[in-house]
Amino acid sequence: MVMFRPQLVGFELLVFIAAVVVDGSSLQSDKDALIDLKQFLQRNNALHLGKYDQWTEGDASPCGWSGIICTGCKVTVIDLSNFTPQTQGMLYPHFPLHTALGSLDLSSNTFSGLSPVDLEQCASLGYLNLGYLNLSRNILELGGGGDPNLLS
Repeated sequence: MVMFRPQLVGFELLVFIAAVVVDGSSLQSDKDALIDLKQFLQRNNALHLGKYDQWTEGDASPCGWSGIICTGCKVTVIDLSNFTPQTQGMLYPHFPLHTALGSLDLSSNTFSGLSPVDLEQCASLGYLNLGYLNLSRNILELGGGGDPNLLS
C-alpha cells in the first residue's frame, strides 16, 4: 500500500522550483554580462563591429548567439575568433563574470589591455586561445610587472 505524504511532495516541488529559479538567474546573469560585453565592444570597436553586434537583448537566452555555447543553463564558451571584421581595441575586463566559462577564444583579433591577472579569475577556464592575437603591449608587461613565470 502506497501512502501519500503531501508535505514531502510540497517540499520536493519547492526544491525543484528553487533549482529552476537559480539556473534561470544564472543564465540571466550570463546574458546580462554578454550584453555588457557587446556594449563594451561596440563602444571600443566602433569601426569593426563583429557578429556580437547581432546579439539581441530581447532574446530569452544567449545560447543561440553567434560565438556563444551553453551547457545546461550556463554560458561555457565565448568564441570571438571568427568575427569579421576583426575585433580591435580595448579588451573586455569582465570575463570572470561568467562563472562557468570553460573556453575563451580571442584568437585572430587585435586587443590592448589584456591582463593574465583578469583571466586568472576565471575559475572554470580550461581552454584559452590567443593564437594570432595582436597585442599592443609586450605580453611580459601585462599584469605581473614583467614576471615571465606568469605565463608558464
